[in-house]
Amino acid sequence: MVRQVVEAELASFEQFVYRRLGENRSVDSLDSLFEEWRHRHPTTMESVDRAAIAASVNDLLSGEQGRPAGELSLALRESLHTE
Repeated sequence: MVRQVVEAELASFEQFVYRRLGENRSVDSLDSLFEEWRHRHPTTMESVDRAAIAASVNDLLSGEQGRPAGELSLALRESLHTE
């Protein structure tokens, strides 16, 4: 399973590199191409992180202020009956 994912990502990256090279745009390095490709093709975890950040921004824009971490840790300690 992991091998198939790696092979699919490698093929996707290869296509991206050849497409970019065919556009005759300047290319700084293979690393810069990889960074650009990775930005356009995030991992599942990166996609989850981006979605969580977007949701948090939407909450802030709608007036959600959240709760201070101290309140949350106090509530957790009380629910676990610890000091």
